[in-house]
Amino acid sequence: MATRGKLTEIEKAYIAGFFDGEGSISINKFRANNPNYKCPHYILTVTLTNTNLEIIEEIHEKLGASKQMRKREWGKSHWKTCYAWMASANKALIVLKLIRPYLKVKAKQADLAISFQESKMSNRKWVSSDKGKTLSPETLADREAIYKTMKNLNGSIRNRSRRD
Repeated sequence: MATRGKLTEIEKAYIAGFFDGEGSISINKFRANNPNYKCPHYILTVTLTNTNLEIIEEIHEKLGASKQMRKREWGKSHWKTCYAWMASANKALIVLKLIRPYLKVKAKQADLAISFQESKMSNRKWVSSDKGKTLSPETLADREAIYKTMKNLNGSIRNRSRRD
């Protein structure tokens, strides 16, 4: 995904500031349904959420990827509808590289996510077994360690904001 047009440095800084406050960077772990692929998938995802649809549409216009509306069914009836913009894998990598120079709160997560996604395809090793083709134990261990590090980094941000 290339951005939809060239972003100015001011636009990158604006998106980064918005992302620091309203965004999330995560590495999600999924189990494969393919019987020939027995190991989990680790997928980089970046998300921005807000109750203002115009901002989400502006981000979508500038960066592409996907946008969605989320009803807060678990919340109170007076809560506003929440809108989200999301990118994953290499699309997320491109966005993070664009805004990384301006991130403050989520800088460590961005650095880890960029490193994870850049090395994901080049540093993988496969093994075959009676269960089918799978990633090597070393590759899985590396991805699991990065997954846990990201969870810890995200937890430290949540805990820090609760103390402040």
